Amino acid sequence: MNSGANWRKYGAVRTVNSEDGKTSVEFEPSSQELTGVRQSRGNPSLIIALLRTFISYFAYSAAMQLGYDVIIFINPFLLK
Repeated sequence: MNSGANWRKYGAVRTVNSEDGKTSVEFEPSSQELTGVRQSRGNPSLIIALLRTFISYFAYSAAMQLGYDVIIFINPFLLK
């Protein structure tokens, strides 16, 4: 496994030969590094975005509704 290939995701390295015979290596950062914006991985999904945003509210509502339904179901047995 080549562990040195990880640099490719951060930018490009190129070798430059100068007129006096010296060789230097230059690093060109990727556009992602310059702008700080991640590139999208595919088609965005509204459903997934809504779930990631509101999943805690959905879970809390479901727990409260389950509690309410249990109380409503048990109430006639308690009054008997």
